[in-house]
Order: sequence, then structure tokens, then C-alpha cells
Amino acid sequence: QYEEGIAMLSAGIGRYLDAGTHSSLGLYLSRLAIGHGQSGDIDLALKTIADAFGASPYEKMHLPDLHRIRADLLWLRGESGDLEAAEQDYRQSVEISGEFKSISQKMRASTRLGRLLQSQGRGTEAQTLLAPVYAKFTEGFDTADLVEARALLDELAAELPRESE
Repeated sequence: QYEEGIAMLSAGIGRYLDAGTHSSLGLYLSRLAIGHGQSGDIDLALKTIADAFGASPYEKMHLPDLHRIRADLLWLRGESGDLEAAEQDYRQSVEISGEFKSISQKMRASTRLGRLLQSQGRGTEAQTLLAPVYAKFTEGFDTADLVEARALLDELAAELPRESE
């Protein structure tokens, strides 16, 4: 029901703007971009996430998610040069999350970057990136983000050659 959801999000954003407020507009636009991406309209999704960046110049707390979402969309589109741009955006998300000390955002971005690296045969690099972030958690291991990260770490461990004993 993508069309219905996108229409509802668009209407909600319109009413939000009509109310005279713009705080968190980038966050709301990023959710609309995800909807467009999930519906298969990647070009519109990328335009919408670009608008989200423009709407959030002072809302730096949303930057890690905006970079991660744009990277997801670029990876999904998969055109020439998109994977390099996606990797750069994932790395930006990881870096900014670290600056904000937002371990959850860093985990999401590291996991997505790890998946991209894995898909390119760069499993050791993915494991080196993700394992230290995952190790910082002491609880919440049943949350979707940590379940996904653990699954990737397990896959990477199974794929990588074992050191001889």
C-alpha cells in the first residue's frame, strides 16, 4: 500500500508546513524518501532525500540517518558509481554518529556498510568495522538493529578463512 502511505506522508508534511513549523522537516522528508524507495521510485526517493538534507541544515542530529538512507537508496539503484557514493555516505553516517556518540545510529550505519563491503568480497574489512561497534552494547541484543548486526557478524565469521592453529 505504498501509494496510500506516500499520500498520507505527503499530506501530513503539507499540514505540518501549513502550521508554520519546520523543525524536524528533514526527518519527515527522509521517511517520505524511504516510502518512495520502497515503492520502487528511486529517483524520486533520491530527490526527496536531497530535499531532506536541504531542510535540515541546523538539525545535525538527523545527518547520520540522512546519509544512511541516501546510501541505501544509491545501493538500491545500483547505477554506475552508485556503490562508491553509497559507501561514502555510509562512512559519513558512521563518522557523524561517532562524533555525536550515537551508538545506535553508528550500529545501523556500520551494519549497512558491512553488508555493502560483504557484497564486494571485503568481509575482513566489514568484520573489522562492525565488531568493535557491536561490542560496545551491553543490552538490547533482541532489538532489530543488534539482531541484524549479529547475523552479519556470524555470516562474516563463517565466510572468512580460519587462521591455522
